[in-house]
Amino acid sequence: MSHRLLVRLSLAAAGLVAVAVVALVALVFATAGPPSLPHPSLPVLPSPVPTTAAAPAADPNAQARAEIASGAVAIATALLYTDTISGSITAGQQITCSPSGRWSVAIDPENVIGHPYPASPSKQDWTQGAQAIVVAQTICPAPVLVSWLAHDPSHPMTNNWTVLLPSGLAVFIDSPTLQKYALRHGRQG
Repeated sequence: MSHRLLVRLSLAAAGLVAVAVVALVALVFATAGPPSLPHPSLPVLPSPVPTTAAAPAADPNAQARAEIASGAVAIATALLYTDTISGSITAGQQITCSPSGRWSVAIDPENVIGHPYPASPSKQDWTQGAQAIVVAQTICPAPVLVSWLAHDPSHPMTNNWTVLLPSGLAVFIDSPTLQKYALRHGRQG
């Protein structure tokens, strides 16, 4: 008799498990269906439709001139964006950010672009250059060709120095990092 009781209890437990599984499946299907319609008393809003076309990307050089005019970049910092595939730009030509683009920044200790000054740039000059690079990266992330004038008695042929700063480093550059990177990786010529 106890054997029959155990069989009946096992069948009842199996039946309860089957009912629980069916109820769980029904609950999953009920909640996973399409969203229900809004309540009839709530207003139905129309779907947003764009009314104007997207504005074309502005010329990075025009944006840089605007930053210089606003005082965000030192006036004496030469900041220019070029596309390295299409080459130099002509007057009035608009360019856009591209994967082949590059910024050029001149660190000028005399605050006069192109002035051949024999001393290395000061801390303030590197700070202005770093600020210009950060502004340039906010306009259009791209590598930066940094150039500066400094006299090196061991290399008297030229005072022109350059270094290509990768875009990933240029985004967060500060004055001491820029100066260390430039002096370590700079090339004369």
